[in-house]
Amino acid sequence: MHDICRVYAANRENSFMELSLPATDYEMLDMMERLHLEDGKLPYLEVLKFREECDYLERCVHEQPDIYQLNALARKLSEFTSVQEMAAFEGLVGKEIGSRAVTIELPRLIDFAYSTDCCHVAEDAMTDFQLGKFLVENDFIEDMNNLPDSMLALLDYGKIGREHREQEGGVYTGFGYVEQHTDVRHVSEAMDYQPHKPAYTILLNVLPMPLNLDQRQDPIPIELPANDEQMRAFLEKAGCASLWLGFWTGPFRPGTTACFCARRSRRSFSWPRNCGSWIQRESSSGTRQSRRQWTVKKWLTWRC
Repeated sequence: MHDICRVYAANRENSFMELSLPATDYEMLDMMERLHLEDGKLPYLEVLKFREECDYLERCVHEQPDIYQLNALARKLSEFTSVQEMAAFEGLVGKEIGSRAVTIELPRLIDFAYSTDCCHVAEDAMTDFQLGKFLVENDFIEDMNNLPDSMLALLDYGKIGREHREQEGGVYTGFGYVEQHTDVRHVSEAMDYQPHKPAYTILLNVLPMPLNLDQRQDPIPIELPANDEQMRAFLEKAGCASLWLGFWTGPFRPGTTACFCARRSRRSFSWPRNCGSWIQRESSSGTRQSRRQWTVKKWLTWRC
C-alpha cells in the first residue's frame, strides 16, 4: 500500500503534525490523541502534496477536507493495481469537472474510486486521431468494417475520434481514453469513516534477511498476539521453519507499525550497515521527536 498524499493537521497553535495517507486506524487514533481532538471534531487540514499519478486531485479537493473521508479515498486509491483502475478513476474525475475549475465532494470521489469497472479504457488512444484509428481497426464502427486498405488510407481518423468522443462524453487521461458505460455506484452513503481500534496490539512487518536494498521488498505482516495456527501459517509464508528476530524496542504507542528483519539461523545473520536508519524510518511515527526516541536497546530471540 503506497502513500497517496501528505497532509498537515492541526488543532491548536502548539498542536499539529504531518501524516501520510492512507493511514491505519491506529495512526488515525494516534493523530486524534496528539491533537487533543474531541469525539466528532475535525482538525484543520491542508493537503501538502499528492502522489504524482494523482496530482490532478489538487484542483478538485476542498481546501479543508474531512481527514477521515480523505483517508478512505486514499485507502481505496492505494489498492489500485492496474492501468484500467487508475485511468477510469481519473476519467470519471475529468468528466465531472470538465474544463471548469470546480471542487468535488469527497464522498463523490469515493464513489468514483469504487466504480472503476463502469468505464471502458483505450490505453493506446491519447488523441482524437489515435482514438479514431483504434475504433476503426477494432471494428467498433459498423459502417467501416471490412474496408479495403485503399479506403482505410483515406479516412479522417481525427474526425472519427472527435465525433465519437463528443457523442459518448469520453475524456483523455494520462493513461488513455476513458468512456463511461454504466452509472457510478453510491457506496459512500453507507461507509463508516471513523477509525476503530483494531483487534491486534502490534502489527509486525517482517522482511527475510539478507535485505536487498537495491529493489523493493514487500514485508510479510502478522498481527500480534497470534495463536499457534496463525504463527505456522505466517512461517510457511515467510519460508522459514523457525524465526530469529532483531527486535527494536523503545517508547512507541500501542499499535505502531514496526518493521523487523527475520533471519533463518543465528550463524548466517549479518546486519547491513545502512539498513538501521531505513528500519527506523519505517518504524517511527514520522515526527522528529519519535525518530530520536527509536534506539536499539537489546536483542530478543523468538523461536517457534
